Amino acid sequence: RLLRLVRMQEVMSKLTEHLESTRISFCAQTAKFAAAFVFFAHFVACGWWAVGTPETNRQSWVDQNFADLSSLEAKYLVCLHWAWSQFTGGMDQVHPISTYERLYAVSIGALAFGASLLAVSALTSSLTQSLITGGKGSRQLSQLKLFLRQNCIPRSLSTRLCRNASHAMSGDLTEDSVELLSVISTPLKMQMFTLMYSRILSWHPLFLDLINDSSPLVRKICNGAMSMIQLAEGDIVFSRSDEAEPHMFFIVSGTLSYKDSFEEETIVGEQSYVAEAVLWTEWTHMGDLIAQSPVKIAVLDGHELHELCRPLLQASKTTTLPLLQYAREFVKELNEQEFKTDLPF
Repeated sequence: RLLRLVRMQEVMSKLTEHLESTRISFCAQTAKFAAAFVFFAHFVACGWWAVGTPETNRQSWVDQNFADLSSLEAKYLVCLHWAWSQFTGGMDQVHPISTYERLYAVSIGALAFGASLLAVSALTSSLTQSLITGGKGSRQLSQLKLFLRQNCIPRSLSTRLCRNASHAMSGDLTEDSVELLSVISTPLKMQMFTLMYSRILSWHPLFLDLINDSSPLVRKICNGAMSMIQLAEGDIVFSRSDEAEPHMFFIVSGTLSYKDSFEEETIVGEQSYVAEAVLWTEWTHMGDLIAQSPVKIAVLDGHELHELCRPLLQASKTTTLPLLQYAREFVKELNEQEFKTDLPF
């Protein structure tokens, strides 16, 4: 049974590791202590009954309290009630009579007091940690507002900057904001980024083919050319006639509005990609892309992609053949388009 208890503790620890929400983790910790107290109270109640039913004829607490109770359930509930009361200082209705009973009551009272202190301290620590985390974000936002006010930033721009910062703190975390990622081993991080970004790259037919072919280039792209950004509502991703930076965008969550040179609006939703042309040719954006809601975007850096492919091209590796063929066909089809666009065609 002791081995089962140890095993149960291991199972609870593994379950806690899978809880991502701080609130759910706190509720789970509270439930764990409640279950431990129920387990403890059951055995204390059984021990209290055993102490009160001696083999000798000495007077005991059972003789004074169970004169009118005959059912086993009622007797167990009285014992369980006494056991639970030890966590709050005991009860006057049922009290020890003999020396053995009083010794048992004192011992259980000390154990219950220690267990209560342990539970309260652990739960208080969890709540304090949660409040510190939230307070840190509030202090950072106050510092940002003070900085903007001291530098005479217009109110409209200040509002957008603060809204973007609030969204970044309350939304999904990026890898740069997670300090522990810096101490995780490189092979594990590479495996994590490969799984995280290959799912996103699979939305594009070229990269989906590379993933299905188990191309080693996919692993290099996921770990060397991909990043994640978050935008608030109203943020501008790029504007018409801007010289395009070599960034292709994959929409992970949220919606954006794309307006072309004819002011025609297209809604760009999740699992879509924009500005692919920057990967294969020199490009100037043909429209405006603006976030309509909080947006999470994966960015593929064209410069990094070219740097990853250059050694393979120089070595005449067959890994790059699908990319070369696709690039030629893409540029050819792009030149045949009467009206150029940043959206897929």
